[in-house]
Amino acid sequence: SIEKHRKNNLSLSSLLNKLGAKPKKINKIGAAAISLKIIQGNVCFASTADGAFMFACGFDDNSFVVYDVAQGKIYDTIREHQNIVSCLALDENKEKQKTILVTGSYDKSVLVWRVQIKKTGSNNTAEAVAATSSLEITCVHKLENQLAGITCVDVSLQSGIIVCCSLDGIVNVYNASTGDHLRMLQPYVDKAMRERRNEQLKQHKQRHLQQLEIQRRNHEDD
Repeated sequence: SIEKHRKNNLSLSSLLNKLGAKPKKINKIGAAAISLKIIQGNVCFASTADGAFMFACGFDDNSFVVYDVAQGKIYDTIREHQNIVSCLALDENKEKQKTILVTGSYDKSVLVWRVQIKKTGSNNTAEAVAATSSLEITCVHKLENQLAGITCVDVSLQSGIIVCCSLDGIVNVYNASTGDHLRMLQPYVDKAMRERRNEQLKQHKQRHLQQLEIQRRNHEDD
C-alpha cells in the first residue's frame, strides 16, 4: 500500500541518517533546468567522441552551454540565438580532424559551429580527457531558410549535409561545408494528420501553462 511504501521510505531515510550516509550529489549541466517550452528534451544534448566535453541547450535564456566533463563544470555559455535553442547535433571526422556542432532554435534559424579541441598529454583515452586544455567554438554559418521554429537538427560530415526540421513539418537540407541550401522536403499531410498534430501542440501548450501556474503558486508560497 501507499502507507506501507511511505513507512519503508522513512525507515530507509532514518537508517541512512544513523549510518551518516549523505545523499549523492547530482551534477547539473547549466544553471537552470530545461525550459518547459521544449517539446523533445532528448535532442538537447551531445558529447564529443572522447567524452571530454558535453553540449546542452533548451534554456529560457536562449543559451547553450559547453560542459567540461573532467573538471565537472561549465566551460562556456554561448548566446547567439534570439529564442530558445531547441536542439543540437555534433559530428566529428577524425581523418579530416574536423568537428561541427549545429544548433537549432525557435527563432527559426540554424547556426553551424566549428569546434576545435586542443589536447596535451598521452594518447590514453582517460588521460587525454583529463589533459584537455582548451576548446574553441566559432560560428561559421547561419541558415535561415526555415519558416517556423526548429524542432530537430542533424549533421553528417561524411555525407557533407546538415538536415533540420521545423514545426511546420518541412525538412531543409544544407551543404555542411558551404552552408548552401540544397533541398526542401515538404511531406504530404492530410487533414486528419494535421488535426492530430494541432491537438498535440495544443495539449503541450496547456501542460506548459499548467506547470507555469504551479511554479508561480509555489513561488508565492515560499
